[in-house]
Amino acid sequence: MSSLLVLAIVVAVGLVAFFIGRQRAAAQDNGKVKPHSRAHYHGWWAFLLAVLPALLLLAVWTVGSSVYLDRHIHTALPERTVDSKVASEALDVSLVKSLARG
Repeated sequence: MSSLLVLAIVVAVGLVAFFIGRQRAAAQDNGKVKPHSRAHYHGWWAFLLAVLPALLLLAVWTVGSSVYLDRHIHTALPERTVDSKVASEALDVSLVKSLARG
């Protein structure tokens, strides 16, 4: 799954949270008690609570996965490729990465 697709899904979940938060805040406004914030502020707060943790996790995952894959590929390569030329090792690593991407 590409990072752009995950980002689109996260934003879609955030928009759903925005509309639900706004609707719940508007439903509690009965006119007798003045709410401390407007309904769309509650919606934005729900959006931020839904999107920010997911975006932080996505950023860490994107950076961390490439570092992890590089280290794991180099340790998993057979001895014959480690002792060979640098170009051959880089070719093997790029082949493994392209196979992992699909």
